[in-house]
Amino acid sequence: MPEEASKKMTIVLSSGRQIETSKVRLYPEPDIQKLVSLRAKAQEELGGFSTGIGFLGSPSWVLWSAAALGALESVISGSKAKKGVLLLKEASASHENLQKKGVLFDISAINGIDSPNPANWRAQGRHSITFDLNSMGMIEKGKFFEERNLSIHQARDKILENEGLVTEEADVFFNHDGDEFVWIEIDSQLTALRWSYVESYKIK
Repeated sequence: MPEEASKKMTIVLSSGRQIETSKVRLYPEPDIQKLVSLRAKAQEELGGFSTGIGFLGSPSWVLWSAAALGALESVISGSKAKKGVLLLKEASASHENLQKKGVLFDISAINGIDSPNPANWRAQGRHSITFDLNSMGMIEKGKFFEERNLSIHQARDKILENEGLVTEEADVFFNHDGDEFVWIEIDSQLTALRWSYVESYKIK
């Protein structure tokens, strides 16, 4: 089967500047889902709490800053709100970790790239997934070992090694992380592009 020809994305910014790229950085879907879940739980605990600093509605570069988290923590009261801040801190660490797992994909390898909405971009690639056996119940552990055809002795060894953490390579989908910036490669350099500044773009 012939290899698909390389594609390029031509972007026109609101300033009129035109740029071209053939690579976009996407992130592993399981990690994005974890991040979204943490943020949702945090907002639920905070219960629509508002400080006047625009924290929960801020752009990502403010949302994940230590200063913003500290400012929010200093003005809240109540156990639920405090739990919400702890979840936001966990989400902040998860967000930082997610950035390290970004992978550059050729435009031609990304499904939905014709859509102007980065949320529709999706590609498949290899990714390391870590399972915490300590957090699993007996039934869940049994299913985990059964799916991998492990004997009782092999299962016991898995639990004992690396303190119950099992890392495996798997094929997963990669997506845009929902950030206001899209990371692209321009002249072999990774560049952050604020997507709201894009006037038009086309794939060729």
